[in-house]
Amino acid sequence: MKVWLNDETKQMQETVTLQQALDAWKYTGSGFAVAINHEFVPKQNYGAIKLKAGDKIDIVTPMQGG
Repeated sequence: MKVWLNDETKQMQETVTLQQALDAWKYTGSGFAVAINHEFVPKQNYGAIKLKAGDKIDIVTPMQGG
């Protein structure tokens, strides 16, 4: 299935959780936030959420500056 990651398409398995996808994309630790289809997802839910074809995943990292 195809999903969108920060406006780029990614090919994924049919049954993959958000946590599995993040691991595959090398997003580890706690220095980022995730939204699926414009709704932020609490970190404790990453392992329970199954991605669906066409999901739009945005990963946001903090930036310094003003």
